[in-house]
Amino acid sequence: MIIRVDLATGATLEDEGTFTAFHAISSTDDNEIVGAAMGAAGHAADEPGHVWVSVDWIRSAAGGDAAWLAGFDAMVGYAESKGWINDAGSHIKAHLERP
Repeated sequence: MIIRVDLATGATLEDEGTFTAFHAISSTDDNEIVGAAMGAAGHAADEPGHVWVSVDWIRSAAGGDAAWLAGFDAMVGYAESKGWINDAGSHIKAHLERP
């Protein structure tokens, strides 16, 4: 699953059916700049090169069926076991990559 962040137009969800990989792609790895461009999709993380992505935004952007929701919930559970979910359970941490 990829969160593509265009600094002018915001975030879009790509490859939403892949639950074994998760990251954000943008033209910069400056998490403050990318976080500001994400809008409702998320915000900058305290850790450089990372952003927080809204779980609700992903669900809404994917518009998945029951099978997709089961796969996504499993991915969120795995992320939680690794400490990649915030304390509120509302956001997943994604590392930033440049294209």
